[in-house]
Amino acid sequence: MAHLQHFYGFAEGGQDSRCPTASDDTNGDGVIDSIEPEPVTGTTMVPCHANSVSIEIIKDTYLTADAHVSYSYEKTVYLKALQDAFAPKIRRSAA
Repeated sequence: MAHLQHFYGFAEGGQDSRCPTASDDTNGDGVIDSIEPEPVTGTTMVPCHANSVSIEIIKDTYLTADAHVSYSYEKTVYLKALQDAFAPKIRRSAA
């Protein structure tokens, strides 16, 4: 099972996000599916994959755990690049 990692948040601000809990499993299947926690986490803001500044969820660019079920992720992302990537999305949601 894939576990995509992201920074989450609320575009309009003013609301804290939190990690989902079992109570956020709204369909009761024992798995917190990708859309179930959005009311408490907010939307995906920055994905932790090869091209984080794309701010797009591209499943084949996420890291895969090794035989020991672990991995390490480190990425330098410049604030200006993220601001430029967010600008069109923020303008669309404000319109």
